[in-house]
Amino acid sequence: MGWVENRILMWRPKNYWLAGSTAKVSLAFAGLVVGDGLYLADDTNYSISFGEAHVLRCNNSSQYMGVYQNDNPVKNLPVSTGTAAHPTLSGTKVIMEKLTSMIMDSSTYGVPATSAEGYKLKVDSCQRVTWSGEFIHAAPWSVAQQGNTPSSHGCVNVSPTEAAWLMSFTQVGDPVEFTGGGPSFQPATESAAGSTTGFLAAAQRPGLRQRDLGRPGLRQTRAHTHPRQHEFPRQHSICPRPW
Repeated sequence: MGWVENRILMWRPKNYWLAGSTAKVSLAFAGLVVGDGLYLADDTNYSISFGEAHVLRCNNSSQYMGVYQNDNPVKNLPVSTGTAAHPTLSGTKVIMEKLTSMIMDSSTYGVPATSAEGYKLKVDSCQRVTWSGEFIHAAPWSVAQQGNTPSSHGCVNVSPTEAAWLMSFTQVGDPVEFTGGGPSFQPATESAAGSTTGFLAAAQRPGLRQRDLGRPGLRQTRAHTHPRQHEFPRQHSICPRPW
């Protein structure tokens, strides 16, 4: 558990939610002092139902990503992850948002798009897994490297066909486990970064940081700053949403 910013507290359980289970949330807010003479009027209670268990397991060494449904293997996809200079972080992440397409622009993190390392390109089937700019996305330019050679700036490159299939399979909140080397992912640091580089900021202004062109279910949803009862879909992923 930790504060994303001074108004948003993120909590995740140690283990994944059980497929088909329900979590009940009770928030005793009534009477809570929130300012000079200001109080919250009501308690908040709601429940969340969790659907099938979808887990992606990406190996930065083998350059393959296994796709699992209820612990059963569905596909083993060839991928291309980050180079030694731009490594893909290891650890457990979650799918944070899904975009049919987006413009990835290296100038948003200080590398001119016209430079040798720069780019500005429309990219399809993008699924964010970190606030700092790692995505799973379609990368037709690296199909020859997928399954054998790291070639990206930190994202997970997959073929356009498999990227489109993943978009139809995953939900926001699905866990993505990265093994096989690379610096460790630090969720607390990523959460703090979300206040300036995350989805909410991106929805309000251009310049969302994308670290890669060689790299980024519930269907696409709008951003939420905090959960409200009427905003929850009927089923969630087994891994809680990254509020």
